[in-house]
Amino acid sequence: MFVFSSKDIKHIIDITVTNMEPGRSRAHRPIPAYVLFLAARFAHYFSSAELLEELMEAAYTAIHSVTKSKPEDMTLTAYWISNTSVLLHFLRKDPGLSVATECDQLKIEALLLDMIQMVVIDAERRMERVLEQAMLDHDTIQGMDEVKFQSDWAFLWRGSISKGSNKNNGGNNARKSTSSLSPNPGTSATFNGSTAGSTSNSTSPSPRLLTRTSSQPLIPLANRPPSPRQRRISPRTLTTMLSSLLFVMQTYDIHPDIINYVIAQLLNYISCEVFNRMMSSKKLLSRSKALQTRLNLSILEDWIRVNHMPAKLMDQFAPLIQLLQLLQVLSLQEDFATWIETLKKLELLNPTQVKRVVTGYRFEVNEPRLNDEITQYVLQVASDTEKMVRRQMMDRKRERPLTMMSIVDPATINNRKSTEDGTKSRTSLSGPSPMTPAAFSPALLTEAEKARAKQRQREQEEEATLLSQTRNSKAWLPFTIPENLAEREDGVERVFVPLIPEEMMSLLDTYSSI
Repeated sequence: MFVFSSKDIKHIIDITVTNMEPGRSRAHRPIPAYVLFLAARFAHYFSSAELLEELMEAAYTAIHSVTKSKPEDMTLTAYWISNTSVLLHFLRKDPGLSVATECDQLKIEALLLDMIQMVVIDAERRMERVLEQAMLDHDTIQGMDEVKFQSDWAFLWRGSISKGSNKNNGGNNARKSTSSLSPNPGTSATFNGSTAGSTSNSTSPSPRLLTRTSSQPLIPLANRPPSPRQRRISPRTLTTMLSSLLFVMQTYDIHPDIINYVIAQLLNYISCEVFNRMMSSKKLLSRSKALQTRLNLSILEDWIRVNHMPAKLMDQFAPLIQLLQLLQVLSLQEDFATWIETLKKLELLNPTQVKRVVTGYRFEVNEPRLNDEITQYVLQVASDTEKMVRRQMMDRKRERPLTMMSIVDPATINNRKSTEDGTKSRTSLSGPSPMTPAAFSPALLTEAEKARAKQRQREQEEEATLLSQTRNSKAWLPFTIPENLAEREDGVERVFVPLIPEEMMSLLDTYSSI
């Protein structure tokens, strides 16, 4: 135990939390958790409930403040995830404290989830800078930049006619035909990859042209060779980021379930972002780009295997893989029966997404076109699905009883709460959880009303999924704090011995332990 009084709490918190510098070695020991636990034991068994409450509140506030002040410091956040996990483990296991600190445990769990969010969001921010170049622009196969597309040839043919017309109307005037905006057909497949800073929202970017002089040919900027930095960015750039994060979390002995969750969330982010960028840009909807992206994705799959991560983490790639499969076999659909069999294997793609692929697909030169019967079927299914969803929404509005929860939109409340917490519109870690504003006290709601609100929100999410062309890369995967935070791989339980080292005691020299 660690003996202290109320006036000593600030000094304890300053030493163990506010001024604590994370160590960076495999011999990591969660010393702050040890000090706080031993102090909590003294307060509970030999002092008062008021002292225990004051200590726990001060510790919670300090940890929250320290981590929030440096959200970009992955090492600091991982260090406090480790210490907070150990402290929560001690409080759960101690017979007396497990009851006396029930409310504190809930707050600590929320704090722990918040810190996990911070690690994920910071990692996503770092990955976003290189994601497109790493996964969509990096050429694993030589010669992909030489692929020519049917639409490009038709476009150039129309341009040549306009060029002849311009020549008859002045010759030396600035060219205004569409041919001057078209990149070289030999490089059209890689235009997106050779311009740094392109965004996923640009569906048809127009390449800028250099000023033409008598001694300088007209060269699109898209044909410029990539910079050394751009050439270095590849899927291994992302795996290096993942390895760094994995090393930090393992160094601080974070629970395996938490580590796996963080990695799963990041893999889901990568998968959704690549999926969305392909769906948002027609230049990426081609067989060659799908093959290239699939090979890049396999490098991430190899990283999972090499690091002995759970194989189920690869499930995060499933929707993206199905999109890439569809792009690779689309032109091979010879008849309607073949198409139906293909669709059965693409259950993770909704009709709106299939429609986008079929209508936006870029056919290579000499690549067979899709059967008209298949195209009409895809359009009809997408239209019928949209009508069905709209009809269900109208029916639900007419049938909904006028109750307190029917007035309050759970999705709106969730978005408001998330924005206030600094997480924008991201869904809760533990899944959808309707919340009520202060004006609508939960005590006034019946269980039936709460159940209807949850059901309505699930229906809204399902409808949005059916009609969405993209995937939500900001949604949190379901997660709860493990019951046994000392459990490690293969069910082996780590034994924590809460001892305060001499160097820490020298800093806390106004106290003594018993």
